[in-house]
Amino acid sequence: MQTTVFPDIEIISLMKSCKVGEALQQIIPHLDESEEARALYCQVLRSRNNIYLTGIQSDNIKEAAEKGDLWMQYLWARYNDCIAPESNSADIAGEYYRKAAEGGIADARMCMAYMWRDGDFGIVDRSRYERERDMAAAGNSHMATQQIIRDITFGNGGFEADPGKALSMLGKFIGDSAGCYIDPKYYTLMGDVTRAAGGQDAAQWYEKGLDEGDLGACLLYAIEACFDEDFNITDREKFEAIMTRGQDLMCAEAFEAVQLVVEQGVYEDYDDDLRKDVTESLKYDLEIGYKLGDTTAAYCLGRNYYYGEFGFEQDFSQASLWLSRGAIRRDASCYELLATMIEDGNYPGGQDPDRQHEYEIRALRLGCDDMLDRVVNSYRHGFLTAYAAEIEQYYLPLVPAEEDEFPSGDDCPDDDGRFDAWV
Repeated sequence: MQTTVFPDIEIISLMKSCKVGEALQQIIPHLDESEEARALYCQVLRSRNNIYLTGIQSDNIKEAAEKGDLWMQYLWARYNDCIAPESNSADIAGEYYRKAAEGGIADARMCMAYMWRDGDFGIVDRSRYERERDMAAAGNSHMATQQIIRDITFGNGGFEADPGKALSMLGKFIGDSAGCYIDPKYYTLMGDVTRAAGGQDAAQWYEKGLDEGDLGACLLYAIEACFDEDFNITDREKFEAIMTRGQDLMCAEAFEAVQLVVEQGVYEDYDDDLRKDVTESLKYDLEIGYKLGDTTAAYCLGRNYYYGEFGFEQDFSQASLWLSRGAIRRDASCYELLATMIEDGNYPGGQDPDRQHEYEIRALRLGCDDMLDRVVNSYRHGFLTAYAAEIEQYYLPLVPAEEDEFPSGDDCPDDDGRFDAWV
């Protein structure tokens, strides 16, 4: 791991204050001459939230990227990856990540690794993910180094779960970096690893991450400091203070505050005026959160419309719209609920088993383990054949079939004959 030291105190102050747009304007002119400027540029672009705060003009970035500007190629890739403004944004992101990686931007290679892991190139290839991740780390990508620590912590990407080892690695790096300005995501990651290792001081690391400029630490800090293990709020005043601070900094996840603390049963006990205020606050805040890059906000909006909760009028079209917006930005929960909508017969496009199973496997790819049985079951009934290699390699071995687990076509009225063909 390399420590980032940058001589411009004003830029560091802007970074810590999450004024990334202003910081980026001062960093870009020095990219060709300063390694520290290049390190800070990559640091800004690691966060999805930051992409929205840079205030970039997409037409100008696209033009510069197409003309071969290496740094604008990476920014153009991140813009398409995080904001997904076009139906083919994933393809654009992949193309320009490749160009940026070939130009020597190691974080771009790590972004490509994520695309291999998540199936954005059409197939899931976990071996390719590991190779690209390790190559990015060898090229001094902080994004890759942080991901390796996550993989060691939770036992992914070719590693056995060992949070103690991850804690030791990360603690040494932070200790060795004392007095230097480092990517604050390392402090946030220290909170994650501390929690996984059973430590009790994760909140202080999340607070440190937020203080140093990582907006991704805000909600984690609020939850760790203000909720108990059963997710009951224990310090509402402190929670509101942290969320207000986050909103002032334009942290996307801070706009989930009302959704987190209001329960449907409690909402029903409010008087008419208070219910109306809560509903309006939810709509307003969650839409801001979505615009700032929070995919959970899109899921909450979609769910509220789907179930008609918290004063939202039940509207399947609006539910589908918001869930689709979150899904295109890789939110597993959005894909899962879209699949449920189809299964329940409430999807605006009508019953579409192929689309339903497509959503299920996309949710599984993105970490929704609840989809595992459904994906394997669908495959065994003749669906998802385009993903046969992926399912056979990664998912099928995890769900051993019982001899009598699946009925014959005659005993399964919903089967259209594909199951018999699979057998």
